[in-house]
Amino acid sequence: MTAEQNAIVLCDIIQHELELPDGRVALYNQNFKAPNDTGIYVVVGLQSVNVIASNSRMNPDTGQNVQSVVTATNYWIDFTSQGTEAMERQAEVVAAVSSIYSEQRQEENYIQISRTSQILDLSFIEGPSAVYRYRFNVIVKSVKTITKDVETFDKFTAPEEVAI
Repeated sequence: MTAEQNAIVLCDIIQHELELPDGRVALYNQNFKAPNDTGIYVVVGLQSVNVIASNSRMNPDTGQNVQSVVTATNYWIDFTSQGTEAMERQAEVVAAVSSIYSEQRQEENYIQISRTSQILDLSFIEGPSAVYRYRFNVIVKSVKTITKDVETFDKFTAPEEVAI
């Protein structure tokens, strides 16, 4: 899966587990307009990608090259509200990534989601206004497999004789 597909799975898990209506969970940089009410909204963004391993092998049955890349992708999850809902529901956002629904979505998509241990309070960014903003990070481990046809060099022409 791609990094964006993994982020979409994260958004789905959070929306489902927090029982949020459509339009309350979004990917970062998707022209998302924050709701102008006191309810909670969540934004998921890509932070970094770490390559854990990569390999390339030939499939003897098909003659194709199979390349695999294992990554650990770090995402941040911001949950914000103009009222106190973000502050009051912090634990629910964290619990969502380890829920049964999350485990099912992880199995369906061949990924593993793990969370980091701390929730950051970013409310101070807004200055004296009453916006509650919190962030925590998750890591999504996944494998991307690419299969390509290749020309093999299994037929060689006989070398010309060279007179010495």
